[in-house]
Amino acid sequence: SSISMIIGLCLLFFMLSNVDAYGQKCSPVFGNCNMHTDCCSGRCLTYGSRCGYPAHRLKETYLSASEFQSIKKQRAHSNNDEVKVIGLPSESEPSNIFFKIDSAAKCHNVGEPCSRGEECCNLRCHSYMHRCVT
Repeated sequence: SSISMIIGLCLLFFMLSNVDAYGQKCSPVFGNCNMHTDCCSGRCLTYGSRCGYPAHRLKETYLSASEFQSIKKQRAHSNNDEVKVIGLPSESEPSNIFFKIDSAAKCHNVGEPCSRGEECCNLRCHSYMHRCVT
């Protein structure tokens, strides 16, 4: 029957399309990795160069709309916090001198070293190469 032959061919093509053409082996959990594709789980913890557990193994947490709004409000208020300088009892009070910054902070261009995204002009720092990327 032609229908069973078509179904069989579809299954065969589907299975062949999922075969790794290069036969590369993946690293198990806690194995060495440089990219997510190096790990069988698909998760490379780049700060430690080790494979992590698959994402579906992690606990999923969801916030209700009210919880989300309260977190947003807390973060908005946290920017207005004051900094209090406390010294030793024998020290004099800190002066009320404010520093005026005349120039903007220098950001790093693509290819320059970085350790955080905020250091790059485009706010993207590669996590294990420690370079600003596009």
